[in-house]
Amino acid sequence: MIFYPKSQTPMRVGLILGIILSFFLVFNHKTFSQSSFTGLIRNYNGVTFTEPDQFIVGRNLIRLNASHAWDSGKLYSSGDVLNSYLKEGDRFQLILRESFIDLYLKRSEFRVGKQIVSRGRANGVIMSDFLNPIDLSEFLTQDLSDLRQGLWALRYQVDVGKHQLEWIVNPIKVRNILPDTDGIWDYRNSQAIPATLKYFDEEHRFDLGKSNLELMLKLRPGILLNIDLGLAFWDYPMPSYQKKPGLGSTGFYFDLIETYPKSVVLSGSGDLQIRDGILLKVESVWFSDRTFDRELPSPPPPINGLNPEYLQGLVQYYNKDHLWLKKNSFSQNMLGVDYSSGSTFLATQLLVDWIPGKTNEIAQNTTHTSASILLRRDWSDGDYVARIFSRTGLNVNEFWINPDLSWKPKDALQVAIGAHVFSGRKESDPYNFNLGTYRKNSFLFTKVSYSW
Repeated sequence: MIFYPKSQTPMRVGLILGIILSFFLVFNHKTFSQSSFTGLIRNYNGVTFTEPDQFIVGRNLIRLNASHAWDSGKLYSSGDVLNSYLKEGDRFQLILRESFIDLYLKRSEFRVGKQIVSRGRANGVIMSDFLNPIDLSEFLTQDLSDLRQGLWALRYQVDVGKHQLEWIVNPIKVRNILPDTDGIWDYRNSQAIPATLKYFDEEHRFDLGKSNLELMLKLRPGILLNIDLGLAFWDYPMPSYQKKPGLGSTGFYFDLIETYPKSVVLSGSGDLQIRDGILLKVESVWFSDRTFDRELPSPPPPINGLNPEYLQGLVQYYNKDHLWLKKNSFSQNMLGVDYSSGSTFLATQLLVDWIPGKTNEIAQNTTHTSASILLRRDWSDGDYVARIFSRTGLNVNEFWINPDLSWKPKDALQVAIGAHVFSGRKESDPYNFNLGTYRKNSFLFTKVSYSW
């Protein structure tokens, strides 16, 4: 792990916090007629269990929101100033989260610009909510609302009685923000490939004819039942990697090139109020074309050492037209129950990922079954909140526990402390992600937020 020296960290944290405090002393929530200006300031720090004196996460966030409304529409913009003061690279980022215009018609609505589109009903899992690119640079150490980055799109929504029909056109491919390949949150196992690895972004040219498209029907047949049905032609935002072998001055290598195949996607989710306080939830998504790894064969042992002839033979051995990828359909499914009683909320989920018709060429497992539990309890009208989220693999050895306790000394201020604990199998599997990858990253965190 790479961190700043301990002696420098408090100075940097103090300097940034001083700037932030000065900022919100000047700013405050303001509303002028139809215009509104709001914001958020947050400090987040994490310290590892394995090395108690070492920071693993450290960031400051300033979020500014501005909106202006009139009878037939609205302008809205939201942006972040993000300071990741434990990173070695660019420590300040300006992020445009949303910037759109709404136009209200008699029974319909247009929205044009960068926007966050929320889908699905699963807790802590991204299934039919694949439309938005998400920030995985530090895994899931951020709230889901912060992970979503927004996409440039045209959205048109029309009311059909008490139901809604929604179209989305996204002309710019969406991409998840991934961890650095040599970072502590990287999920890619470089030991799986017996060569030097070079990563390359996918070559992409803007083409309106290749826009992402989605049609969503929101059915509201009664006050107890809600159903969402979707049909999309979309680029999945998580990459697979084409593998091209080569031979250079440093020896045998693979070029790993990102690829994002477009897929027909069918999605559905719904909830049914069984009785007061009990909600049954389902969600399912099916992709016609997801790209999976073909298992790389073990190279034959060298007879004469790593001489040029042998290395050239390795290049020919791995040089396959399929680039060590294979397309197949893929499905994700969730069945869950929410229970609420007074100040207590409990949500349980059973999750199944499935590769139907999987052949022996595909290295990933046919199924991945897991379960999650979310328990939340609040006191004093929400001034104190205790929460714990846990996810565990049922057919693999892995789990993730995220407890936290928060306190609101005043409405605008929130203080929280918690942890992220990861565990799983110790042996590495290059083709199947396991939460145990992050077991050395388990950490305690503090979070302080001020909003206006």
